[in-house]
Amino acid sequence: MDANIVSVPQKDYEAPQNSFKRMDFFSGYYFRGKLIEWLTALGGMSAELPLERVLGGQIVKIIDVGARHGFHKRWKQFNQCLRIFLFEPDPIAYQELLEIYRGDSGVKSFNTALSSGGENLKIHVTASPDSSSPFEHDQAFFSKLNMQAFFKPDHVVEIGSKKLSDVLSENVDFIKLDVEGFELPILKGASDEFMDHLIGIEAEVSYVPWAKGIPLFGEVDAFCRSKGFGLCNLTQPGQYHYSVPDSRLDALGYVVSGDALYFRSPEQVVQRILDKRWELSRLPVALTVYLAYGNTEFAYVLLQEAVKAGLTKVTDSIYVNTLDLICRRSGSGKLFSYRVIRQLKRTLRVPMGLDF
Repeated sequence: MDANIVSVPQKDYEAPQNSFKRMDFFSGYYFRGKLIEWLTALGGMSAELPLERVLGGQIVKIIDVGARHGFHKRWKQFNQCLRIFLFEPDPIAYQELLEIYRGDSGVKSFNTALSSGGENLKIHVTASPDSSSPFEHDQAFFSKLNMQAFFKPDHVVEIGSKKLSDVLSENVDFIKLDVEGFELPILKGASDEFMDHLIGIEAEVSYVPWAKGIPLFGEVDAFCRSKGFGLCNLTQPGQYHYSVPDSRLDALGYVVSGDALYFRSPEQVVQRILDKRWELSRLPVALTVYLAYGNTEFAYVLLQEAVKAGLTKVTDSIYVNTLDLICRRSGSGKLFSYRVIRQLKRTLRVPMGLDF
């Protein structure tokens, strides 16, 4: 399979100056983040888990669409049980991925643009390449905001694309998408069989139409629910602020975008195995994917439902090992709990992400 199907010609850029004035080292995010790390360790919780103990050699397959700068550290918890496919159409970022994961047989990178129908795409390249999108940015929206320099149009390039199911023939367990508003068209380009095999989806979603024709959260949510997924988490949303002379004047600003996490319910996982739609080997995969995102609640319920259905027993290693990891991840019986740490993060305004 050719990993160099499509490339996006780009040039080197200098980041707009003074655009990250709210995110510097002294903003407090660093120190508050370190406080959370200290409290997590003090509480006896494990931010990272040896998930291979539950998998027993079973491979977990992940797709990361828009993988500029590499995949999230949560997937490293799978160690040798991970196989991950990275999609990045920017040739410069693609070459960086090849260098980052050189010699890692569990990672395969594609210099490929994806779409719903394999049509040509017009990529609206902005001053910051990370903000480029197949949708044209609404300059009237950005004109008064302090991040406007990042979204300044530079040029438009037309490229070819592929449907996801035409590029990758094998099914995977989870897909993450971060492609500046183009998440829904890519999902629509996946086959029914592909979608039916997924345990979960993480997608960046937009709450306001910052680009022309961009699908909003409601459309993405409706599509995911139509495929049997339930919304489990929304990250603390990204907010854009008016350009004001002193950042201390910033208040709420515009809620623009965030990440939405969708999972199939524990009951669905068990029923699909009982109906022979999924192999029994999907049970440890679902348990560990839940745990990778800190969803100890789903992992616990799935474990109990699997016992009730006769898929495992409380004396089996998968049950014993999973329960141990659930306790280590959640803080069950410890000084602090996962819920307490999440609340502290929100109170201290530490960026949550979808990680611990």
